[in-house]
Amino acid sequence: AVKGFAKLTYRQNGDRKSAEHVVIAAYPDKLRLETLSLFGSPLMMAATDGGRSVMLFPGEGLAYVGPAGTGFLRKIARLPITTKMIVSIILRRPDILKWQDKSIEYLPDGTSRLLLVDGRLSQQIDFDQRRQMIRVVYLADGKEVSTIRYSDYVERFPGRVELEMQDGDARVTLEFSDIETNSQLDAALFRLTPSSAYKILPIPESY
Repeated sequence: AVKGFAKLTYRQNGDRKSAEHVVIAAYPDKLRLETLSLFGSPLMMAATDGGRSVMLFPGEGLAYVGPAGTGFLRKIARLPITTKMIVSIILRRPDILKWQDKSIEYLPDGTSRLLLVDGRLSQQIDFDQRRQMIRVVYLADGKEVSTIRYSDYVERFPGRVELEMQDGDARVTLEFSDIETNSQLDAALFRLTPSSAYKILPIPESY
């Protein structure tokens, strides 16, 4: 599990959006995000326990409630992925290809590469000299489909995480600060209940 602050930047086709969030994540699919104003009051609070997702916008008096599908992160940060995917990426537990062939290559600069192959699909996982994960690449027919990069490690946690998706030419960057890892998190953090003051709207499965 991890909690801290993160600057989230999303780029696609020349469009760029950026926001500062409080991020709390627990494996495999629990996530809480808060966007704060300059004075520390919440502009947005969002949480999912892996099943139900709730987003609160106090200034607008709106609450969005629905399943933990792709619509949750699309509404918050325009990310076209599921909560489980982003949590696994943040915690450096990305999906591993069900491989038929496996090989390990030790490179001259001291880094190493694990290559997994399953027919037309393959996956490269690179580690630095300290065996910290620095890059994960998913390929189809030898062409990159998506890439995850980890850098700026502090106490074995990456201060910067980048996700690049070739389909749609999208890139997401998370820059972390004031991080606490392996925290014992209260399950209630990932459940929000709108008060009667909110107008409740549904979150579409695909936003």
